[in-house]
Amino acid sequence: MTSKNNKNSPVSKVAESSIADKYFSFLGTTYVTLEGTTRQPAATKFINVLKKVHADGQSGSQRFDVSACLAGKDPAFKGRVWFWSDLHLFHTNILTYCQRAFDSIGNMNETLLANCLATVTKDDILIFGGDISFGNLTATNEWLRAIPAYKINVVGNHDVNRKVLLNLAVDEQAACLELDYCGQKVLVTHYPVKEDFLETDWVNLHGHIHNTPFPPGLGSGQRHINMSVEHLDYAPVSLDTLLSKPRELAKRVPARPASPWQIGRVVNLNKEAGFGYVQTDAGDSQYIFVVGHAIRRSEIKRLTVGEKVAFELLDHGHVRQLKPWRNVGLNA
Repeated sequence: MTSKNNKNSPVSKVAESSIADKYFSFLGTTYVTLEGTTRQPAATKFINVLKKVHADGQSGSQRFDVSACLAGKDPAFKGRVWFWSDLHLFHTNILTYCQRAFDSIGNMNETLLANCLATVTKDDILIFGGDISFGNLTATNEWLRAIPAYKINVVGNHDVNRKVLLNLAVDEQAACLELDYCGQKVLVTHYPVKEDFLETDWVNLHGHIHNTPFPPGLGSGQRHINMSVEHLDYAPVSLDTLLSKPRELAKRVPARPASPWQIGRVVNLNKEAGFGYVQTDAGDSQYIFVVGHAIRRSEIKRLTVGEKVAFELLDHGHVRQLKPWRNVGLNA
């Protein structure tokens, strides 16, 4: 994967100053909302944080040319690039606000993680459009660390607390991204950008507005693609999918065949974040399991670290089912 190790070197994935400045300018202007009122897109203190993030050159020791990775022009990059936005982990009220069809916030967190693990691999880049979480930072970071991909977050308003950028467990944080995908220019931001502030023939990949209609004060919406998870069936999707079907629900990667039952032990368990790890009896491999998918939430209360279990693996490398080992008729 092409990398830039000089922190201050411009790379194609980070928006040029002129592009970023237009985004910052837009955030400080006003537009007409769906209700007919006038408002400023973002608070001044948030805009100042974004400007600092951009001026600092973002975070992370490696800087990947995402455009080259997307176009298959980096021979060292063997993975894929995925996008999603506005997960709002641990945000109970989001179930009501956005009519998310989950019976609990725990179920939502678990489903998002399971869908992500069924899609991305350690060779991939996963781009978040901001607003990753609205709750416990420690549990959020445990959730993020369970994802093996290289993670880039385009900062959203809920990724900032009292003028301070949250220390999220991602590899890079960026104010906005400028991508060139086979000639199509793409500006990746958290807030949808008013058409007047977009360069000619660019499209804006954004989040923030979830499943509400596109604000008429920002333009027609024909050059905007909403990557909030409500539009993506709660799973990361490729840029091809977003560009070709911006207003259709993307489908999750189909489930992969499971392996035969194996015996192992639980070696890590985070009940709040909704996942854990199981290790083979030989001790040579560990695999992640997600509560509510590999094991029922009602059963997690009785599960303990060190307990012997039986588990099936998907060929993608995470656990499909996990049970007490005696329940599957295996000798151990």
